[in-house]
Amino acid sequence: MIPATAARYSVLTAALVLCATFAADAQIAVPPSATNVALQEKCAAQSRQKYAALGWSNNPETHFTSHYNAALGKCFMLIESVAALGDEVSIFKTLVNVTDAKQFGLWTKLGDDDASTRCTVTMTSGEEQPCQSEEEFKRLVKFYMQ
Repeated sequence: MIPATAARYSVLTAALVLCATFAADAQIAVPPSATNVALQEKCAAQSRQKYAALGWSNNPETHFTSHYNAALGKCFMLIESVAALGDEVSIFKTLVNVTDAKQFGLWTKLGDDDASTRCTVTMTSGEEQPCQSEEEFKRLVKFYMQ
């Protein structure tokens, strides 16, 4: 009887090890802290005020997203706008620090001309990083908006 019991314990131990391995590999969502939630809410409120103060709220072709970046301790807002100038459509994306309205990133495309595209993002080091596409702009500003 003892060998059968030992075999059961071996199977049970193997199953527990397997479950623990899967659990360690799984992405476990950790709920945000109450402090972080409060800071995100404060950032959203400040962004709405700054957005309105800058006159953007009067433009139906413009919207924004905000995010409190805990690593930097700053609130950022990404403003996206589309403007029709005659037959041409221009797109503007601006990343700003909400507290001081300092611009951290800009991507513009005027009409269909790719040569008119302008893109730059200020890195945390203060260095201006030029970018070549809208996708690169999104990748660079992702750090600020995550």
